[in-house]
Amino acid sequence: MIRCWSLHFSPLSRFDMTSICDVDQRITEGCSREESKTPLLRCLDECGKHTSCIGASFITHERKCFIHDDCPAIPVCSKPSPNHEFYARKCVYGVWNVTTLSCDCEFHTFGDRCEKVHEKCSDLPLAGYPGGSYRLLVDPNQDGNLHIIHCATLDNDYSAIGVLINKGGLNFNRTWRQYEDGFEDDDEYWIGLKTWHVLSTISGYDTMVFVLLFSNSAVEYRYHTNFVVGDEASDYSFSFVYSDTNYLKDSPSDFRVGNCMGVVEHVSFSTWDKDNDENSTINCASHVGNGWWHPKDCNNPCNFLSWAIDDWANTPSHQRLSFDMPKFKTIASNVDSLSIYLD
Repeated sequence: MIRCWSLHFSPLSRFDMTSICDVDQRITEGCSREESKTPLLRCLDECGKHTSCIGASFITHERKCFIHDDCPAIPVCSKPSPNHEFYARKCVYGVWNVTTLSCDCEFHTFGDRCEKVHEKCSDLPLAGYPGGSYRLLVDPNQDGNLHIIHCATLDNDYSAIGVLINKGGLNFNRTWRQYEDGFEDDDEYWIGLKTWHVLSTISGYDTMVFVLLFSNSAVEYRYHTNFVVGDEASDYSFSFVYSDTNYLKDSPSDFRVGNCMGVVEHVSFSTWDKDNDENSTINCASHVGNGWWHPKDCNNPCNFLSWAIDDWANTPSHQRLSFDMPKFKTIASNVDSLSIYLD
């Protein structure tokens, strides 16, 4: 029987051509076997049926095909095998390492082909990760819809997801699409409204935590519970349950956040290119310089994106972060970063 493949479904579409080493030793160790007189596509198809197979190689002038399994006895490449055209199984979320003949996984994915992703940040300690910050590819609902998130340790809790890190270096004057999809640069980022919606409505990450890190390492936390961000049809408006509980760690005694999100509950998210605010004369996002849930007067007391951390004195008043506290201007120069987390 003649077996035909279309280009899209050809076994070649599941492999990348690269190089292989130590074929003779691999055969001796029982990690590789010859499939004599077997066409390349059929050899690749056979490899694809076995999870232990890392790829197949072909010697064109001899019409010999070899199927190669993982070989712990040969951990690194020592002797190239240039006569072999080697086709490695694709690394789904990683890149092929020609030295170790294995996939180097990105975004902390795992599996032989980097084909497996975590469901949530709290999976990390179970996988042996120490406390810290990690950029993670996750499938929160195990439905194939993947999201890039930033996991962080918050009060020794591994489950916190970063929504925002603002250290004063990232430009937040972005388009609607960018705010939907998220953006980042170095160690500052915005998670994206699409991902925030999924995490808050389906995955149970509905506690919003404001974090202010002071130059003396003191931290101020503020919690909003049941914080749920709507979908695109609602322009990502949100609802939450207010609590006047503050958790303070050596931060100034007059520092009280208050219900800073209450004034914009059920208000649509707005950007300079999609004006959803209720101000008929001013585009608040353009006026303030960033997307957010802007109130009618454009003065949102909890806009963590509009604050110029390193230049308070020269920042226009309407672009300053302002809380209901008398001495915030005095302590503003001592704040190193503003962050929002989900827990």
